[in-house]
Amino acid sequence: MTITEIKPERMGDVEIAQDEYRISFVLEEGEVAYKPNIYLYPKFITRMDVSLDFPQGGSVTVSDPQYPDAWRNIKVTPGGKINGMHDYLFYEAALPDRWQYDEGWQVMTGGLEAFFRQNLSEYGFAGNEIGDFIDYWIPRLQHSPCYNIYPQYTDKVNELVTLNISKEPASILRMFYVIEESREMKPAGIPAPAIPGFERRGFTVIEWGVVLK
Repeated sequence: MTITEIKPERMGDVEIAQDEYRISFVLEEGEVAYKPNIYLYPKFITRMDVSLDFPQGGSVTVSDPQYPDAWRNIKVTPGGKINGMHDYLFYEAALPDRWQYDEGWQVMTGGLEAFFRQNLSEYGFAGNEIGDFIDYWIPRLQHSPCYNIYPQYTDKVNELVTLNISKEPASILRMFYVIEESREMKPAGIPAPAIPGFERRGFTVIEWGVVLK
């Protein structure tokens, strides 16, 4: 559950102390986007501000460097180094569950590494972007015989998490995988999506993340 509103409510008309207020919660079924990494590749050493908006509700829960203050006036090199110490901007966020579940893949656990290496490459990820994903996620996806994997491409991610950058990128690739444990392979499988082409040109921004079901 994601808490979307906290509303103090007085019980009756009498004056009462603040610590005697009843708090009512409005809850919405939601998910956590784990470890989205934002890689920034300007053509030249560039200072920029980066921020996130959540048009359908949500918030940053974890970040490194600290969001939002340390995401302002950052210095980024063409190789992607941020303030001389970070290879990417990391955050996690509580989000509503409004992802697509119509298209994807079902993959046996033993085949996950090969699948993600190929799939990430086909979408346009490369080098340490793929390596970082494999190093972090493969050890954490060992608790089920197989997994249903639903890709959320750039336009879908933008619907839930808006990425704002003061220096406008020439190309942006964003991909969240919704990953769901499954006890057995579906006989008919899952309809596979078409993978759109992506070209890196100019100032390029790359992001991946995972939503675990």
